[in-house]
Amino acid sequence: MKETIRDGEVFVAREAVETTGLTHWRAPFTGGFECTIPAGTVLIASHDQVEGAPGVGFRPSAYEEMERLLVPDADRTAEKYDSYTLVVLLTEIGTKVIRGQR
Repeated sequence: MKETIRDGEVFVAREAVETTGLTHWRAPFTGGFECTIPAGTVLIASHDQVEGAPGVGFRPSAYEEMERLLVPDADRTAEKYDSYTLVVLLTEIGTKVIRGQR
């Protein structure tokens, strides 16, 4: 991956990608879960790439649909659950996940 990823840039999963999802809460807590991003999923960078970080956070364009599919029920239905982000490693950018369009 050569170009720095910027907030709002669009990517597409060319194939299924095993990754980690992060859960965000309305509390001083974060959590996580293992998941597989399905091939064809459109991903939107949720922030600028941080220098030295091994990955970048993304939100699927079909956010609610992917939330029901990927986020564990126990987290998603918890009272203080707020949102989630999918982390894609930089080693996957340009191979399994490519720049794309909405």
